[in-house]
Amino acid sequence: MPRIGLSLRIELPDGSRRYVKPNLKKQRTTLTGEVHPEGVYALRYQENGKRCWKAVGSDLGIAIAQRDILAAEMLLGRHNPEAKPKAPERLTFEEALASYLSNIQAAKSYRTAKVYRYALEQFRKVFVKKFLDEVRNKDLYNYAAALREAGLTARTIHNRIQEVTTFLRHFDIKDVGITVKYTEKKVKAYRADELQKFFAACTPDEWLVFQFFLGSGFREQEVAHMTWNDVDLERGIAMVKEKPGFTPKDHEERSVPLPSHLVAALREKQKAATSFLLFPGSHGKPEGHFLRLLKERAHKAGLNCGHCINKKGQSCAKHPVCDHWILHRFRKSFATMHHDSGVSARTIQVWLGHSDLETTLRYLADADIETREVREQVDKSFAAFV
Repeated sequence: MPRIGLSLRIELPDGSRRYVKPNLKKQRTTLTGEVHPEGVYALRYQENGKRCWKAVGSDLGIAIAQRDILAAEMLLGRHNPEAKPKAPERLTFEEALASYLSNIQAAKSYRTAKVYRYALEQFRKVFVKKFLDEVRNKDLYNYAAALREAGLTARTIHNRIQEVTTFLRHFDIKDVGITVKYTEKKVKAYRADELQKFFAACTPDEWLVFQFFLGSGFREQEVAHMTWNDVDLERGIAMVKEKPGFTPKDHEERSVPLPSHLVAALREKQKAATSFLLFPGSHGKPEGHFLRLLKERAHKAGLNCGHCINKKGQSCAKHPVCDHWILHRFRKSFATMHHDSGVSARTIQVWLGHSDLETTLRYLADADIETREVREQVDKSFAAFV
């Protein structure tokens, strides 16, 4: 058996390098989730009487596998370092699509993977060529035209094009990409009178669901995967935590204090709870129809806005394009109400789970415009014309 040594190359503070022998009993591969010393593993062996070194990455498990593969190749006489590598075979679109979807299903949430799958399968209907490297900007323009003809909004078309572009970048195709311009719509907080009418139209269970959206500021998937273990009713807080089937956005867990009336309502619900989820859907799985329920209750409360009606006369109970009654508006209302009560922007940032303060400040910009103080300042500026 060929002798192949395994060393760990460590970068020293003075810029020099030192090779040490790794302790295989104590150091474990990151594939198991355990940490090993920072550095790069290298294989040391003799090739045609010449001493050779080969870097094999910073993962111990992979390094050991590379060592065993090299030893087997040398033993069988198949290792030829001077041989030119074979040119990679051309990848068909179908092969690339299958590989990519397999990767994102493992790396992303089910919901996100489903969005990417749909966008790419729709693009496949437009792109009729065989090989992935045949994709051109013209194909993206054709895809955008097909989506526009199907009645999708400019923002949705932009997102679909971005999803296809991300897929191409995954295979190192960087010279293909187009921009679809759209108007960024502002999400405003619900008015107090709107919320009062809305909640009056809800059943007790629906009232609790949407009070939780409003009182926690949580995102849709955060609410859908909320379990009784995620709420501490004694302390009056709800926590966004990672669990099987759900990973928080940006992999950041957080805690948010809940209003007392919501905590009291949750205590009553817990007494009769039969599921580990706070708001289970059918068959005890996470609920996936909060948005549809929201629109139906807004319609029942007579809260349709003018642009909720399409050409067929459908109201927001049936019309998916309605952009007034949406779940994200509860997050904006949550931020606005806390801001009006004097909670600092930094604290609201943490509660919302924003990675930067600028995003939170954009949430609060419209809230400042509508305050009595700003109204008095504006009137004072134009007092000469009264």
